[in-house]
This record gives sequence, structure tokens and C-alpha cells, in this order.
Amino acid sequence: MKQYIKSPNGIITIIIALLTIVASIAITYTFRATKEITVSRETSVQIVTRTDSGIRFLYGDIELEGAFLTTVTIANTGDFEVVEDDFREPLRVLFDDNIQIYDVLIREDTAGLVSEAVAGIGNHLVIDNFF
Repeated sequence: MKQYIKSPNGIITIIIALLTIVASIAITYTFRATKEITVSRETSVQIVTRTDSGIRFLYGDIELEGAFLTTVTIANTGDFEVVEDDFREPLRVLFDDNIQIYDVLIREDTAGLVSEAVAGIGNHLVIDNFF
């Protein structure tokens, strides 16, 4: 055995075996699957502009001086399904400090995962029960 290891063929065999192990580890880490949620703001359209004509825009009792309709997409962009056990606390989407959320509408829930417990609180959107 010692003779074979010391021979050029033995050394080449050992090098090829080590390279195969290193390559398989590198490929595993490079192409491994992930769990990932992506939040993106798709559109933001101004629906109320300030007017000087004496018209006031109200949301309930709150006067609006520059309201925007904003579409936010939350998507599973990973390779694995995201499950309830992946969350330790509610999912929160934070906006700039100068933004106030007045209403939330779930337009599409392709996976049927979002409950009705969605609220806008201050400048962030909270999804209490993502499942």
C-alpha cells in the first residue's frame, strides 16, 4: 500500500479524490436552496393632490393633503416553501417616517397564506398571522 501511495499513479489518484471532494463541497454551497421572502414596492400613484379650490379630501375624520396608492408585493423568492414555523414574530413592512398608512387591502393571496389580521400602524404594515 505504501508503495502505491508513493508511486506517481497513487499520488495522482489521491489528488483526484481530494479535488472531487472539494469540488462537490463547493458545488453544494454554491447551488444550495434557500428560504427567502422579498418585499418590494411595485407602484406608488398619487391619488389626492392639494388643491386651493376649497375642496377637502378626508379619510374618516383625517384630512389628506397628498395621498398615494401604493402597491407592495410580498413574495417567496426562495427555493423552499416558507412555513409558519419560519416566523417568530409578525411580519412588518416599514416605510419612511413621513408616510402614514390609513388602510390596507389584500389584493391577491396566491398561496392563501395571509389572514385578515393585516393592519397599517403609523408608518409600518403589520401582518400578525402570515399563515
